[in-house]
Amino acid sequence: MTRSKTGKPVDSPLIPKGPLKALILYDDDYKQYYDRRSGKRLLEVTNQGITEYVIQNGRWKLYRQVN
Repeated sequence: MTRSKTGKPVDSPLIPKGPLKALILYDDDYKQYYDRRSGKRLLEVTNQGITEYVIQNGRWKLYRQVN
C-alpha cells in the first residue's frame, strides 16, 4: 500500500478505461516550457508507457523511454 500526496492510502493502481495522455512537468514555472528554454524536461504518460522529452535548441526532443 502506498500513500497519495493527500495522505490517503492507495491500495491499487489507477487503470484508465479509455485512451490516456498526461503531461507531467518537473517545474512549476510553466512559462519556461512555452518559451522552450533549453534543458527543460517533461514526462508524457500514455497507455503505451512513459516517455521523457527535453528541450534542445528551442525544440522538443525525445530524451528516453522510461519503461
